[in-house]
Amino acid sequence: HKTRARMLDWILEVLKGLQTVFSIRTYLRSVILMDLYFKNSPRVLSKEDIHLIGVTCIFIGSKYEDIHNIGISVLIENACHGKFLPSQILDTENSILSSLGFCLSFPTEADLLDFYLVKIFGKGENLSIIETRNKTLSVITKILFEPTSREFFPSILVLGALIVTIRGIHRSEE
Repeated sequence: HKTRARMLDWILEVLKGLQTVFSIRTYLRSVILMDLYFKNSPRVLSKEDIHLIGVTCIFIGSKYEDIHNIGISVLIENACHGKFLPSQILDTENSILSSLGFCLSFPTEADLLDFYLVKIFGKGENLSIIETRNKTLSVITKILFEPTSREFFPSILVLGALIVTIRGIHRSEE
């Protein structure tokens, strides 16, 4: 559990350091990929394996979510400091994607939150909705550090975070 929390923190720091504009979607997709791979992995993973998997999940998540994705050479130089070769990341990418049946078309918590916000508030965007979204994403990010967070359906996790956020905003307005 501590290793996973350290990886979540590390992925967050890497993305904040390497992206011109931090993408919560890339972060969330990277974390989901990592969690799914850990869940499906039949073997005990070493710290080096976990680090390689984390880097590879950032690589895959960025390719899926970002218009200008983080390249493998940038990751090797800035996130791994030369610890891994491109072939290791590409082999791990193949392993992760194979374990998922090459299916990456699943919603992240950000996708679910956006869906619920439209259902609750409609399609218009105003500062209140943007503030609610940003605060809820912050709550979600904190919840994900809890070892049991993946025991819940993502939709339940998102709705719980949204309720906590709305109650917090409501209380601060009183």
